[in-house]
Amino acid sequence: MFNSQELFIDRSAGVCYLFIRRNNCEEYKKLSGKVQDIMELRPLGIAKEIIEETGLEVTYNYDDLVFVQHNPFMIQFDDDNSKSLKLFFNVDCEEDAAGKLEAQLKSAALQREFTITPSGKFEMTQKQGTEEIDIKFID
Repeated sequence: MFNSQELFIDRSAGVCYLFIRRNNCEEYKKLSGKVQDIMELRPLGIAKEIIEETGLEVTYNYDDLVFVQHNPFMIQFDDDNSKSLKLFFNVDCEEDAAGKLEAQLKSAALQREFTITPSGKFEMTQKQGTEEIDIKFID
């Protein structure tokens, strides 16, 4: 086992790597095969840029979900493909508006070498007597 002074986490280039630091030198040995799950950082900054090109703002993000001003749509990060964003439209979003937003999002994503994948709809309701919300995804 390693103590905390021997471990170093490098989060550069959008990926998190765990290294062993030896003898306080600048050489780091990558732990190959020792760490099972390397956490990949989600591209929230790029998703935010893409969303802002529609004239809307990101209001909140939670885990793999990005919530947008007025909730016409929601973005979910695709953990299988870091260059892909899943798009869900609110069931209350009109079809014409959804079509225009989807086209804007796809264009903005393409400029950043990302893809937008239409993935269905969602419905958001507030839980009775609380500030919590329920999100129901619909295919």
